[in-house]
Amino acid sequence: MKSVALICFGLTYLMWVAPETGYAQIDQKAIVGVWLFDEGSGKTASDSSGNGHEGKIGSGIKWIAGQYNSKALHFPGSAVVIVPHEASLNLLTWTITAWIKAEFKNGWVEFVSKSVPKGNTDFRNYVLQIAGDTGFLRPHFTHGAQQWKLTAGTTDLRDGKWHHVAGTYDQTVIRAYVDGRMEGEAVLKDVPDTNDEPLVIGAITPEVNFFTGIIDEVGLFNIALTEDDLKMIQEMGLIRALGVSLSEKLTTTWSTIKNEH
Repeated sequence: MKSVALICFGLTYLMWVAPETGYAQIDQKAIVGVWLFDEGSGKTASDSSGNGHEGKIGSGIKWIAGQYNSKALHFPGSAVVIVPHEASLNLLTWTITAWIKAEFKNGWVEFVSKSVPKGNTDFRNYVLQIAGDTGFLRPHFTHGAQQWKLTAGTTDLRDGKWHHVAGTYDQTVIRAYVDGRMEGEAVLKDVPDTNDEPLVIGAITPEVNFFTGIIDEVGLFNIALTEDDLKMIQEMGLIRALGVSLSEKLTTTWSTIKNEH
């Protein structure tokens, strides 16, 4: 099923790849997961990277018109998408990207997270958070239980508008990007804590700090993408920005299938 999904994705979207974009190609090996939320129905959020990280859509989340392509997911503030834990989802360097449209004004809210539930064992591998006091984007992780390592943006994301957001970390600098522009950075050399919890979209964990609003086109990478990479993703969408990389992965997978048969 994983191979078939990847083949269908590649054949369907190769036509969208621009031959000359002015941007460098993103390394296919850096792509961990791509959740486009374009299915339009059902309870599964497919991982279009071909890596098999399918998400389970919680009760109350609805399909709605998206920022890119056809659909997105509307989160009611009480439900999440859960991507089961796999070792490959624990990252020591990372980039998280997403389109969001917040529909709340108060509270500390996370919308992409791989974290242990709050308490004395608050181990966070990577998190995108909206700060309750400012509405600013706060990418962060922990190095040792509850030892937060973070930076923050400067845009209040609670304005009811679509924003493309991203956080990156390369074990040298952590950065926050909003709408293709870097808004904050901090020098850090710490190794992020890892854990055996699922990747959660729409909250910090499946139980607390729920996001209310629309989320579209979530991408996860095992390197810190550049500002140009992120501008390309913002301007082109994940399908077109990663199309060449995904097509190369398609070729590799198709070759493997032929060899197996």
